Amino acid sequence: MADDPLTTLLRRYGPYIYARCVRLLGDRSAAEDATQEAFMRVHRHLQKAPDPNQALAWIELGRDQVIAEVTADTHARIAVQPGRYAIRASRDGRLFAGQVEVAIGGVRSVSSDALAPTLVASTTRKGGLAAGGGAGIADDLGVVPGARIELVTGRGLSFALDAGSRAGSGFRETSLRGAIGYRLGLTRGAWSAWAGLEAGGGAVIQSRQHPTAYSGVLSAGGLAGIALEATRRIAIAAAATLPVEWLKRDGKATLILVPAGWLGVAVRL
Repeated sequence: MADDPLTTLLRRYGPYIYARCVRLLGDRSAAEDATQEAFMRVHRHLQKAPDPNQALAWIELGRDQVIAEVTADTHARIAVQPGRYAIRASRDGRLFAGQVEVAIGGVRSVSSDALAPTLVASTTRKGGLAAGGGAGIADDLGVVPGARIELVTGRGLSFALDAGSRAGSGFRETSLRGAIGYRLGLTRGAWSAWAGLEAGGGAVIQSRQHPTAYSGVLSAGGLAGIALEATRRIAIAAAATLPVEWLKRDGKATLILVPAGWLGVAVRL
């Protein structure tokens, strides 16, 4: 009876992978674990396996497998099988990516400067403080000035709180909103840009001598921004948010588009 594809690959390349792991790790027990992990990856992605006769490099790399970690102040020589390899490098909280083709007997030198910035979730924690304004809920109120505080985690999650207030004709409108979001960013030199989505809620208060009107708010929408580094830790940032908000106005539930713009500073934490 013919072997299944995984057994065929294991019989053909298992001893070689194990011997290679022993040379790299210097420990037979660790080499057994590494070999098992390599073929577990093969099993999870078996439908993507090439022909068994050309599968060696595919098995060694697996899917998103790290074959080397190099610090910013070192140079390394890494021996690999001939083929095409994806390269990712992290520097100063930014991610760069590219591909390199390695021929038999060839030597390729790769610098992170030759790699292109890639769109990723932020790998650096940042805090921000901005001033700006957005559209008011009341008709003909105009732009409501306000302030925004936000925190961005190292995994692209963001938490924001903004507040604004402006006097209208015989009343004052005050708003307070909080939101949780997710963003992807791209960095080139001192410039960076990002875009994402956020959702949250809050309250709007329209105060008069009598009565005072309150409304809860639910919101969801997009955000985008750019930043320019002033120092290694501080950047000048400009951003825009475009949420659609659900609230009660004049006693009726309604949806309102409430664009806002912000200018401030972002600090790497």
